[in-house]
Amino acid sequence: MKKNLLSHFLFGIMLLLSQISEAQICTACFTATPDSNNSTVINLDASCSNGSANAVYDWYVDGVPYLSFFPLPYFQIPFYISGQHTIQLFIHDGACTDSADQIVNIAGCNAGFTTNQFGGLVYFYPNYGWSSSATYSWDYGDGTTSSGSSGSHTYAAPGTYTVCCILNTVSGCSDTSCQVINVSSATNCNANFIYNLNPFTGDFLADASFLSFYNVNNYSMDWYVNGSLNQSGSLTSFNTTLSTIGLYEVKLVLSDTNMIPCDSMSEMIYWNGGIVNNPLCHPCFSTNFNPTLDSIFLDASCSVIPAGGYLLWNINGITFPDPGVGFMQGFPTWGYQNVSLFAMDSNNVACDSLFQPVYTYAPPCVACLTVTQAAASSSDYVFDGACSGSANSYSWFVDNVLLQPQVPLNSITRLPRVAPIPFAFRLWT
Repeated sequence: MKKNLLSHFLFGIMLLLSQISEAQICTACFTATPDSNNSTVINLDASCSNGSANAVYDWYVDGVPYLSFFPLPYFQIPFYISGQHTIQLFIHDGACTDSADQIVNIAGCNAGFTTNQFGGLVYFYPNYGWSSSATYSWDYGDGTTSSGSSGSHTYAAPGTYTVCCILNTVSGCSDTSCQVINVSSATNCNANFIYNLNPFTGDFLADASFLSFYNVNNYSMDWYVNGSLNQSGSLTSFNTTLSTIGLYEVKLVLSDTNMIPCDSMSEMIYWNGGIVNNPLCHPCFSTNFNPTLDSIFLDASCSVIPAGGYLLWNINGITFPDPGVGFMQGFPTWGYQNVSLFAMDSNNVACDSLFQPVYTYAPPCVACLTVTQAAASSSDYVFDGACSGSANSYSWFVDNVLLQPQVPLNSITRLPRVAPIPFAFRLWT
């Protein structure tokens, strides 16, 4: 009897220890390899961690959180600054947490930058992104300087200015890049374009006729690729063929009636050289800015998805499935936005991914609208946009139908419906 009790007791202890051991055992493990198309993008694979389906993954770069609570063991991280960088993984699986880290070496640093102008207000940002391990200093050419990962400056007078960016990294790499910019006093001048890139052939087409504002009787559009002028004149469209794998800066410079550059816009575009590692699994998407450059339209219709699979977006660490149609994506803060698209197979495993950095701007104006019922009326309403601030013109829409275009009025009274049914009223400033 005592022997049986002792046996049961020992078995219970062993079972308990086994359960505790199982509950506490989890191992963080990952591989970090340069992407075959872009060596500054590191592909991360943590499937060797053996996490359960409920595990989540936190990624850190140089001690700074990069991505939290990601539900998949696959991810990509772009690096733009040379030197050693430490990538750290924390895996959380139930009550178990474990970590692992690796060091990657990135070569080269470049202080090249892009400018975007809104009259006298000019934004500056590095061509190759931002890193917490680097410092940036800006000299705006009028005696004003600043420091930070990007720059912005309002010039007091039109003219020609030499702007410089000075880059220094903790690994000892330094570089200086300068550009000459022409600042115009024009206000009715806005450069913007939509584009399409064929991922297989490299054929690139941009069109500025839909979103740009300019004097149609006297203007010039200059198109640059990686700093070299490719086309100049009155053509509002531009096409070229990208020939090599890499990152391209396509820039439109719009000149005013005096042929002085008054506004510009740039897009950073990555082409993979037409290489499709898996023809049955190929994520692909295009990005186009809205008129105020603070949101982007994302379209993944060019992707090839495995049978039973789906597309998964990761935008600044937030993941969500692709809705199946193009959509407009806004951002709470301006600056660099990290956009990744994962092609997932029927087993919820990422079979390929695509990364594209985009840069958004602070909106130059904010539309605001209040609606109040008119006095002594049950169907008249007063729509007031005065809270929008110092807008120059207002365009009013009812159910997406333009009511009044670009009028200098911030309020309007409207009889929208005889029957009390919902309607949509929209203001553009």
